[in-house]
Amino acid sequence: MPGSAEVRCLNIGGELDTKERLEGELHSCFENAMNYLLRTPKGPRMLTFLKEGMPLLPDSVVVSREFFSRIKVQENYDIIKKDCMVRIGRLEAVLDGEAACCLRIGKKQKETGYASRIKLQEKKRKLEEWLEQKEGSIKSDLFRLPVRYRQAMTELAEAFCFGGTEETLYWFLKVAGAGKGLTPACDDAVIGMLAVMNVFSGEFGEEREKGSRDIAGELEALLDRKELTTQVSRKYLQCACQGRFAQPLCVLAEWLIEDEEEIPEKALGQILQTGHTSGRDMLYGVLTAMERISE
Repeated sequence: MPGSAEVRCLNIGGELDTKERLEGELHSCFENAMNYLLRTPKGPRMLTFLKEGMPLLPDSVVVSREFFSRIKVQENYDIIKKDCMVRIGRLEAVLDGEAACCLRIGKKQKETGYASRIKLQEKKRKLEEWLEQKEGSIKSDLFRLPVRYRQAMTELAEAFCFGGTEETLYWFLKVAGAGKGLTPACDDAVIGMLAVMNVFSGEFGEEREKGSRDIAGELEALLDRKELTTQVSRKYLQCACQGRFAQPLCVLAEWLIEDEEEIPEKALGQILQTGHTSGRDMLYGVLTAMERISE
């Protein structure tokens, strides 16, 4: 089939995972990524094409370098998706199910109590030391924002662990969309935080685990109801609420509960290469969540 050999891997879920016809247009174009906005019954959803060599992201398709270059030539054309076929101008690509990859964190914390917290504290120490050696004085963009945003991120981590839906949404609204660029710093930090919470959702009991899923569902719905941030950032926040994260972030989150002590350097390197400071902002959220859970 046309274009089937050009697709290296993909992850499509939520409203984009449908057999119905969806139409849209180019949202933004970068050296290694092209974002298309598709209209769905629940509102716009973003599908991203990535050049081969980039780590897979939620609601994204990694294609060969040649095919990616050909897509760029067609950037003035709209996109049509129906079932597993995508057409952009004269180009067609088959979103073959065999190329689909799961971007859900496959491991969950089973231990509870003092021992697991001590283990997490040690992982946090190793991660902080590695980052200090690797990046030196480079910091998250959150440190360029007023201190109230970092305080609110700490309160949000507390709410994720112990608060109800109302409290969590309150603190989320305090940070949503704060920062510059297509994915503001606070949004990236929330994604990192959600990845950790996804792994440790059972740390505080089954009732709390169910509550965490309910809160994530309310956050996803809130992002549809209100224009809180950019369209690109909303995409990744909603995917995180569904439990889907970038490949490197999945690897890092699973490392937090593995017996393996060696730092996942490849995954961390890929995270740090995300955007200008987006990767560093995600890791700020990861460390904030680790701090609260391990207390």
